[in-house]
Amino acid sequence: MTKIKKICVFCGARASVEQKYKDIATELGQLLVKYNKETIYGGSGLAGMMGSLSESIISAGGKITGIFPKNILNQFDALNTHLSKAIIVESLTERKVMMIYKSDAFIVLPGGFGTIDEFFEVLALKQIKVHKKPIFLVNRYGFWDPMIEMMNKLKDLEFCTQEHNQLYKIIDDNLDYIFNDGWCSTNTNNVRAISYICNN
Repeated sequence: MTKIKKICVFCGARASVEQKYKDIATELGQLLVKYNKETIYGGSGLAGMMGSLSESIISAGGKITGIFPKNILNQFDALNTHLSKAIIVESLTERKVMMIYKSDAFIVLPGGFGTIDEFFEVLALKQIKVHKKPIFLVNRYGFWDPMIEMMNKLKDLEFCTQEHNQLYKIIDDNLDYIFNDGWCSTNTNNVRAISYICNN
């Protein structure tokens, strides 16, 4: 059993989202520092939920690493320059690989297409046993209800099984539960396929 030290957070970066969603990111950032977890995220600057997450961690003296794709640097968003560590990669695909490899667990907050893509990437890899890392889907305000309904329908139509729907944990409101329910000790099992990509 390996204690979880580094947690990857997937979330939206758009500045136009309602404040209540940014507040979720701020609250999570404070908890990550409280429980002495190092955060890995997409590296975005001060906008949206990514900005709220990073600023709450930085202001509380926590550790946060941003992994940012070169091909969108300063085109759609800017890198937060106050991070503990910044890693610039070539593409969104390389960013996902790096985030998965470096993290011990994943927390999925509300977000758009990129967040959905990242969630299903780590979920599919867990399904085929590339990793055994915990995945938490934060569903405050029922944000992910339509997606959860779709995944339940996949089970009902036998495109996946009940076991597959148990590969992630839904957190409806209490973020503190993530750090106190025993999921934060696990066999993280960094698998050779990802290790090879990151080291070659």
